[in-house]
Amino acid sequence: MALCHRAAMPHWSDEFGDILPGWLELYVALEEAATRLRIYEVQFVPSLLRTEEYTRAVARLRHPRSQAAEHERMVALEQTRQRLLTRPAPPKLWAVLDEAVLRRRLGGRRVMREQLAHLLELCSLPHVTLQVAPLGQGLGAPGGPFTLLRFQEPDLPDVVYLEHLDSAQYLDRGQDIDLYSRTLDALCAQIPPPDRTPDLLHGLLRELDE
Repeated sequence: MALCHRAAMPHWSDEFGDILPGWLELYVALEEAATRLRIYEVQFVPSLLRTEEYTRAVARLRHPRSQAAEHERMVALEQTRQRLLTRPAPPKLWAVLDEAVLRRRLGGRRVMREQLAHLLELCSLPHVTLQVAPLGQGLGAPGGPFTLLRFQEPDLPDVVYLEHLDSAQYLDRGQDIDLYSRTLDALCAQIPPPDRTPDLLHGLLRELDE
């Protein structure tokens, strides 16, 4: 109930009400209130880590019937969300990506080169951690992508966010939180540590230049 109350308060996202569905509007509010975000992704670079051109390519792929003006509104929304990472006292973000995310040339070679370079820059931020699950190890979290959100207020439970094509689920039961936390912890322990990520990104950039 506390989370719903907070999400119902006036928010900058109100200006994007024409393109922001209610199920995602709630997440955007929770994302901004979180002190820690743990993300597991298998298809796209997470929204907070995307370049403008990569965001535009995702918008075109996910909304092929929308007009160019709507795609630009979606890009503006995502760019505004990303201010979260440069504000004073930003949340700690730990993203675990399947290597296929980085090898999928969404938008073409130039767009992916720019995106990989952007991820390299983000790796240098003290509050951003990026870890990659290599294809060769065959490891991944069963069940698909998800996000774990934690909040500063002690009376607000952690939330697991599961996004679908046109809806989302918000889980806050203790047993659900434990399951997803343990699953992500186990994956992080089996794949290369975050300090190996820059080398991987540099290698992928070299492949794009060949």
